[in-house]
Amino acid sequence: VMWAYNTTTIAGTIQTSPVLSGDGIQVAFIETSATGAALHILKWKSGQGTTLTSVAPDQSFTSANTLSAYQTCLADTAEAVAPATADSVVATTSTNKRILWVEDDTFLREVLATKLMHAGYEPITAHDGDECLAIVHSDAPAPCVILLDVTLPGINGLDLIPLIRANEKYKNVPILILSNISQEADKKKAEDLGVAKYLVKAENDPSDIMNIIGSVLAAK
Repeated sequence: VMWAYNTTTIAGTIQTSPVLSGDGIQVAFIETSATGAALHILKWKSGQGTTLTSVAPDQSFTSANTLSAYQTCLADTAEAVAPATADSVVATTSTNKRILWVEDDTFLREVLATKLMHAGYEPITAHDGDECLAIVHSDAPAPCVILLDVTLPGINGLDLIPLIRANEKYKNVPILILSNISQEADKKKAEDLGVAKYLVKAENDPSDIMNIIGSVLAAK
């Protein structure tokens, strides 16, 4: 799979798209054997030459899990091919580094949680509204930011917001919606509920999300 630096890989699928400009190219390929496999990423950047990154996944490749393992490898090498920006490491100077991330897509949840950890944050993840509320009502300190999907098992993210806000500790915690739903009615409802940012997944890769988190925290 070949892609230019300014393309986006969306969690849950491996997507490439043609672009008209970019400052480099990277090629990813899998080397398989009877005992396992490795992911190799060959990266060329204008003026900086060529580098090769190789990662052996924790699981072997089979016809059933090749895509999942490939995605995992891409997530594992995210920092190697997409270094953190200044905004994405803002948490290293913040006292509260906890971020509550509510998302039912396991792959996306793990990818972003990994990037958050690399940037110095402390991600706390929840699969659905029930897990989220269990964290909210626990004795744990409130996070500095909440990332919230709209489409969740059981109660949806927008209906979850008032329940989160009912806890005194969470009244002023910035909430960012991260969803595949881009309906104007949902965006308006989120705005009325005091959401800091409404992000559409297809329009924001993990690096974009990290930068936006940094901007929201800087504005507090």
